[in-house]
Amino acid sequence: MKLRSLNRDKAVIFSSADEFNNSYPVWGNGGWLPPDERMSLDWFALFRLMGLRTEVMVPDTIDPVHALWDDVKWIILGCPIESLPKKFSDHLKEVVLNHAVTVIGPFSLGESPIGGWWGEANNEQKLNGTIIRADFLSQKLLCQNGIEFYDIGNEANANVIAWIDDFPIITTKTLGAGRLIRLAFDPGEAQDREGYVTHVLQNIIVHSADKPMAWQSWQGTLILRMDDPGSAESIYNEAYRRGKLSADQWSKVGDLLAKENARMTIGYVTGWVDDGDESRGDLFIDGVRTERVPGRIYPSPTVKYDLFDGPIKKSFDYASEFGAIQSLQVAGRLDVAMHGFTHIFPDKQAWLAAPDRFTNVFWFREFSAEARKVISENPALPDPFKEGLRYFSSFFKLRPKTIIFPGEEFTRSAVVDALEAGIQLVSSYYLAFRDDDRFCWAQRICAPYLDQPDSKWFESGLPVVGYFHDFDIIENGVDWLSVNLRRWREKGANRIIDLHQFNISLNTRIHIAIDEDQYTLVVEASPQVILTRPITIQLFFPDNQLPDSIKTLVNGVARTERVRKLNSKNGSILLKF
Repeated sequence: MKLRSLNRDKAVIFSSADEFNNSYPVWGNGGWLPPDERMSLDWFALFRLMGLRTEVMVPDTIDPVHALWDDVKWIILGCPIESLPKKFSDHLKEVVLNHAVTVIGPFSLGESPIGGWWGEANNEQKLNGTIIRADFLSQKLLCQNGIEFYDIGNEANANVIAWIDDFPIITTKTLGAGRLIRLAFDPGEAQDREGYVTHVLQNIIVHSADKPMAWQSWQGTLILRMDDPGSAESIYNEAYRRGKLSADQWSKVGDLLAKENARMTIGYVTGWVDDGDESRGDLFIDGVRTERVPGRIYPSPTVKYDLFDGPIKKSFDYASEFGAIQSLQVAGRLDVAMHGFTHIFPDKQAWLAAPDRFTNVFWFREFSAEARKVISENPALPDPFKEGLRYFSSFFKLRPKTIIFPGEEFTRSAVVDALEAGIQLVSSYYLAFRDDDRFCWAQRICAPYLDQPDSKWFESGLPVVGYFHDFDIIENGVDWLSVNLRRWREKGANRIIDLHQFNISLNTRIHIAIDEDQYTLVVEASPQVILTRPITIQLFFPDNQLPDSIKTLVNGVARTERVRKLNSKNGSILLKF
């Protein structure tokens, strides 16, 4: 018998036209955006991270009898309520009356076409609270910064399902076949102040399901990222002249990752630039001492450079480094991302002529606005993106899935180039993931430095990227990495993965189907990939009938997984494929 989906598992997010441009391939700009400029983007990223199907629409008009609504469970109002036109509001009400959908959004502040059936705030005065409790939370949440909210009072026929300091902040009521969930706070502003709010929003999504559902959990996930192997900046930037990791140090890093059951992403720089100054050091290419040519670029894996630092000679053995990285790749300890091309300004002659070429970070940014302008005005210069792709593919025998722009400086056009080249992720302080033919910036996924562990990063239930540089280990030893990983464990990290594994998990689709009264967890992932670290799939059974085990169909292959029970409604499985 053919499996049929048990529950509507799609979300439709209504976005303002100012925020969502369907014709532009990048949503967000990679930097911090104020909450009112990413209302729908925050919701979209949350649903995608949970592994749920999501579509974005602009609320100019909708067809209330369209078959789309038969497949939709959640409707998110990711735009100002006051901006919704009356015709749209009337049609949306018809959808709610006739379909088992759940509409989630903030209250209406003042009069609006939707206010009559959606609900308005009692007044515009903001309150502040710190303790969240809810019917769907197992314990109270103590907020360190507090959440600002509006007094929405006790609306007729509405049930309060969450409170902050005994004030109602989330209410729900039925409307025909559908359901309304109203928030007394701005979701973006509240999430910026407190990570726990993201956790609450996930729970609202889950507990609004009236049939068993599954979603992906990222709780306690640390994505580990090391930048700068292969980079000549470690020689030319006076702040970073520490040398290179030795083969023994790389081996110890691999042993530590194995001990921690962890994987790491290396942001590798494939092009090495010669400053041509023989008085500063000796250059060896493929083991042969080489004549110095200012501005010439060599593949990093072929380079060995002996730097004269006064009476001391420091050896920078890039060839040995590359061999060690390849060995750890084969051992399944890490994946490699493209960290630009040379990590040095594209106009090498301008860099060589600059008196501050060894001290000004400007010269170590090759995708900044100034760098892109130089490339556009000088087509004879090597394009760092194209050359970086070519070098990377040649030496690693694969196309990069992730790009980490040097110094985390880049333009939107550089991100578009990455998208068109098939890149899946952009890792900066925030993270952009690919959704079909668009990059979407997830401002809730941050990248603090690895020596800044804090439990606050895990309050949202979303992953966090812990990044560092190779010079941290050169300067402080492998113990520095070991100590900081232990500190992250103490703060809540229970899974340490690389960006490649994150991307595989992100693009895994899950839902619960039924066949002759038997529940089946359907998991769809790319058959070309191997997930070496299990993903956690959460299960919710609203009828208190959470099973001890569940049939699982992974890319068409059936097996049975044991369910770890939290209570009669909530549980999880660890899935590896």
